[in-house]
Amino acid sequence: MRHHTKDKGDLAVGQVIADLWRVGAHVCLPISEHLPFDLIALSPSMRAVRRVQVKYVSARDGSLRLSLRNTHTDRRGIHYKTILLDEIDAFAIFCPDANKVYYVLREEIPSGVHRLFSLRLARSKNGQTKHIKPAKQFLGADRLFGPVAQRIEQRPSKSLVGGSIPSGPATDGLQTRVL
Repeated sequence: MRHHTKDKGDLAVGQVIADLWRVGAHVCLPISEHLPFDLIALSPSMRAVRRVQVKYVSARDGSLRLSLRNTHTDRRGIHYKTILLDEIDAFAIFCPDANKVYYVLREEIPSGVHRLFSLRLARSKNGQTKHIKPAKQFLGADRLFGPVAQRIEQRPSKSLVGGSIPSGPATDGLQTRVL
């Protein structure tokens, strides 16, 4: 039996993998479906690692609405689980209407936002411009490792420690976040 929502998720993961490969990133897929992220992206230099949760989001009223919770259904009904932002580094949002992938770093989601984060694909009907996040600013897989991500990484943080990955030429300087 096919599950339409599972198929949409698989399509989104495939689109994100292709998008990451286009910029030279490496992709690792977890064995478990019970992790908070769908894939791990490694920078082309192999020095930066990002835990990425992939979302399939259709456009609605000129915007993409990223839900900050996951849902699943079983015989007892619909279940919701809030996404813990400390467990991921970024969202990759595949929009089938635009056939594009948008990348939102965890640090770009305001601290007071807990349920929904929106990106605008088109101008709002009422002309609002304040607090609007134009989707085009979130295009490009290189955002995961480029200047935006580097600015965020350079912020002083007590939660950064040396990685637990064995050191060597491919991992020198690699840092991971303590959860």
